[in-house]
Amino acid sequence: MEFDALIKPGLWLYKVIELKMEYHQIIHIFTSEGNSLKISIQ
Repeated sequence: MEFDALIKPGLWLYKVIELKMEYHQIIHIFTSEGNSLKISIQ
């Protein structure tokens, strides 16, 4: 699963934690310019 998101900096950490709890998977975060994130769940 992989997706791009434009999320406020204060919210993406919460979302990552939420995703970890939901999928019990390793989540790799690749920060790019601005608040753009690519989150890859493997």
